[in-house]
Amino acid sequence: MWADIVSGSADEFTKLDRAMSKKTRSTSTTLVVVTISLLSSGCGLLMTTAPPANHVSLPAFSCTESNVGPGLDGIMAGMMVLNGGLTLANSDDYYYSKKEAHTVVAINAGLGLLYGISASKGMQKTKDCRAAKQEFMLRMAQQQPSTAETQNGTIIQFVRVTPVVDTLSIGEHLQLEASAHTMSGALLKDRAFTWSSSNREVASVNSSGLAIAQRAGTVTIVATSGITSGVATIVVR
Repeated sequence: MWADIVSGSADEFTKLDRAMSKKTRSTSTTLVVVTISLLSSGCGLLMTTAPPANHVSLPAFSCTESNVGPGLDGIMAGMMVLNGGLTLANSDDYYYSKKEAHTVVAINAGLGLLYGISASKGMQKTKDCRAAKQEFMLRMAQQQPSTAETQNGTIIQFVRVTPVVDTLSIGEHLQLEASAHTMSGALLKDRAFTWSSSNREVASVNSSGLAIAQRAGTVTIVATSGITSGVATIVVR
C-alpha cells in the first residue's frame, strides 16, 4: 500500500515538474521574443525615410526605396500573434493561470499591432520614395537646359536611348545604347554618358548601359551627357 502511495506521489511530482518545465520554457520563449521585438522595433517607421514634401522643387533628395525594414516589422508582427496564440492554446499544459495567459496574449497583441502599423507606414514610405524618384528622373530627363551645351561649337540638342521601350523577364539583361545629336539629328561622336535607374529594385543599370531585370515592375533608365538626358522604359515581367 505504502509502495503504491509513494509510487503515485512520485508520478504526480514528475508530472508537475514536467509541467513547470514547460511553463519555464514558455515564459523564457516569451521573454526572448519580447526582448528581440524591443531591440528591433520600428524598422519600418523609424529607419525608413519618405521623400521630402517639397521634393518636386529640389535639385536632389534622398529617401528609402528598400522594403527590408518594413518587411522585418511584418515578420515580427506575425511572430507576436503566433506566440500569443500558442500561449493561449496551451495555457493549461504550461500551468498558466487565466490571468497570466491573458497578460501574455495582451502583450503580444499590443506588440503585434505596433509592428503591423510600423510595417504599413514603412511600406507606404518606400512606395512614395520609388514614385518620387521616378518622377525626379523623368523631370530631369525632360527639362530643357537653361544654357546650350556645345561640342566643338555644335549645339547638343538631345540624347537618344535605344531601345526606347522593351520588356524583360526577371534575370534577363539588356544592353542599352545612347547617342547625342544636334538640332538636325546629326550624330555627335565620342560622347560620355552617365546611366541611372529610377528604381534599382526593378532593374539596375551599370556604367556601360547594361540593364539587369530584378523584379516585376516598370522602370525608367536615364542616360545623361553633360546637362542633356534621354530616357528608355523597361517593363519587367
